[in-house]
Amino acid sequence: MSKGKFYMETHEKVQESTYDLDNMVKIPAYTITKAMEKQHKSKRFIDIDLKSIPDPEMSSVKSISFNRTYTVGDHFHVKIILRDVLGRRLQSGGDVLRIWLVNYKLEANVIGTTTYIGNGTYIGQVLLPWKGHATLLVSIAQTRQAITSVMSVINGYGNLYEMYGLFSNEVDPYHGETEKTLCSTVANPRMGKDVCNLTSQNFGYSWFCAKPKCLRCQDWKAVRGRMLTYLPEYIVNKTRKQHMVLKKRVELQIHGETETMPRSRIPCENRPKTSTWTDQVPTGFYFKNTWNFINCRSRTTWTEQTYQQCLKGRHLLIIGDSTTRQIFGYLTDQLKLSFYPAPRPKGPYVHFVFGYNRPNNVSVSWFPHEHPFFNAQYLLTRSMQSASKRLDNIGRHNNSVILIHLWAHHVRTPPHVFRQHVRGISNSVQRLLLRSPKVSIFIKGPHATLDRKCIIPVDYLKSIHKQIWVDEFRDLQDKVIFLDVWDMTAGSENVYIHPEIKLVSDIVHTFMSYACPS
Repeated sequence: MSKGKFYMETHEKVQESTYDLDNMVKIPAYTITKAMEKQHKSKRFIDIDLKSIPDPEMSSVKSISFNRTYTVGDHFHVKIILRDVLGRRLQSGGDVLRIWLVNYKLEANVIGTTTYIGNGTYIGQVLLPWKGHATLLVSIAQTRQAITSVMSVINGYGNLYEMYGLFSNEVDPYHGETEKTLCSTVANPRMGKDVCNLTSQNFGYSWFCAKPKCLRCQDWKAVRGRMLTYLPEYIVNKTRKQHMVLKKRVELQIHGETETMPRSRIPCENRPKTSTWTDQVPTGFYFKNTWNFINCRSRTTWTEQTYQQCLKGRHLLIIGDSTTRQIFGYLTDQLKLSFYPAPRPKGPYVHFVFGYNRPNNVSVSWFPHEHPFFNAQYLLTRSMQSASKRLDNIGRHNNSVILIHLWAHHVRTPPHVFRQHVRGISNSVQRLLLRSPKVSIFIKGPHATLDRKCIIPVDYLKSIHKQIWVDEFRDLQDKVIFLDVWDMTAGSENVYIHPEIKLVSDIVHTFMSYACPS
């Protein structure tokens, strides 16, 4: 089987299994009665008025500068005015927009920025990095009302979706009892008055479960998730009015003597680590389906031999979710990893995995992060360990390369809970660097999605999560590299939580460009 075919089949299997969990759950439609509305109001769910949210057909975008010739490397500015379905101009901000430039024939794209200036008006800016035709697109990523409604549930219930704890005192299949109760990152109203505070068992991170009727709190054994949101379905359907591309688009022609704009000549591996935390948008652009760094240049060639040589004599530790498991899968083939005594794992596994290439003295391991880890099947608590604990287990005089990523499972939970996890990692990184200053540490940031079936306001939470990383690593930014992959995935119009294999390979190459000495 060819590598390309293998990658695609592996990707499809992972995509199907987790997409079914995250996005494909079908909830039957039902009629909302007055009694149900009263019940929902008593729980203080925030409804959405579809007549007053921005409408993609009534809203407009137009160039600010007319009759001007644009040159490669210039910036292009537009005015965006949001109107509702009745044509009324919105009077307040809070809606999150996404703006990007594309040329599908050239396989080129670049992400831009928007700034709210009041009275339903935004100013958009995009870089013009290539010569030729370009189309400017604007989408209403998430509406202010949907953000308010969803975040009120996340903050009030500690999770957007239901998670359950399994309690058991079984000593064998024939003796003992088991119970299942609702769990979350906060003690929410659905749990009742008697609650188990399991924070200490969750490595010091907030975790609560409704107390089982017959068993003890210390009988907590496992956790699973269900795609049942705390929001009533009639509100859920309204939140899916997101990633709506404005009907009006702007076409422009870009002139220049070169195909693409000049970029930094600083090798990525020599770039000051601190600057990776303060990158301006965009960090790069695609041209002819190739990612071009703006703030540095990659000197790492895209070959198996280069990757193997880069990590020779070092261990690569990857901590995160199933999107970092994709990275591990990709590197398994690039680095020609072997697995022993167990064979190469298949499917959406959630457990420690170790692979090695003995001739090149390279090894890679993948660990899932701690709860909340949303999984369709029960995950045993004894098989989970926090990212912070993994780092604390690394001894002295270590030279590992470490990649850490928290995103998909944490966007379902309150930002203040996410901050707990990031702070724990930051403290552990600080201790690790004191005893093993030769380790190389990378934080992989959020990536973009366009899936309307997922009601999480990812564009809104991206900025919050990035700021939390920046805040908690403020004293470590000269020692740790932040890998910003949002621009890469947003401009490419990535749809699902698991990026396609081309993006995975580009993310890996970005990582290796910073990790590998020339």
